[in-house]
Amino acid sequence: RTQLREGLVELLGCTPEGKAYESLVVLEGKPSDLYYALQRLGLKPGLVANMEGSGKRPRGDLLDIWVEWKDKDGGWTRARAENLVVDLETGKPVQRRGWVFVGSEFVVAEDPVTKQKLDYFLANGTGSMVTASAGYNTSTILDSALRLEYGQTVANTPALPPAGTLARFRFAPVPPEEAEPIYKL
Repeated sequence: RTQLREGLVELLGCTPEGKAYESLVVLEGKPSDLYYALQRLGLKPGLVANMEGSGKRPRGDLLDIWVEWKDKDGGWTRARAENLVVDLETGKPVQRRGWVFVGSEFVVAEDPVTKQKLDYFLANGTGSMVTASAGYNTSTILDSALRLEYGQTVANTPALPPAGTLARFRFAPVPPEEAEPIYKL
C-alpha cells in the first residue's frame, strides 16, 4: 500500500517492519523472496557503494521499476518510479537511471541465548527492499543507480495516489546494451 505522500523519501519500498515513515510504498512479503525471485529471472546481485561521499555507484544488474496502484474505477495506474521522487537540487523528478540489484547481505550472527551461529539475510531484518537515493544501505536489495545523497529526495506529492492505496511494483531488467550507457552518465 502507498504510504508516504510528502517529505523526505529514503525508500521506494519496504516491509511494514521497515522504515515505512520514509517509504513511498509498504510491501507485503519477505525481502528474501524478492531477492530469490530476481535471481530466478537470471539477475545477479552486485555491490553497494558503501562509502557515502565516495562518488561511487552501486554495481549489479540494472532494473527499471514501475509503481502501479488501484484507481477509483478499479483499474491500475502506472508510473515510472523515478517520476514519484523529486531531486531537491533540481526540483524535478529524478533522472531515469534505474535500480541496481545489489542483493543486501548474508551475515552470520550468533544467537545470544543458544550461542548457535545462524545465517541471516540482512534485508529481512531491516525490511529494506528498494532505496530511493543511493543510501549506501548494505541491507537493501535494490539501490538507486543515481549518485543522490540521503536527504536529497522527497515525495512528488502531485504524482502520488492517496496514502493507503493498494499498490504493487513491476520490475523489468534493463538490457545490457542500454545499461552500460546509463552507468556512464
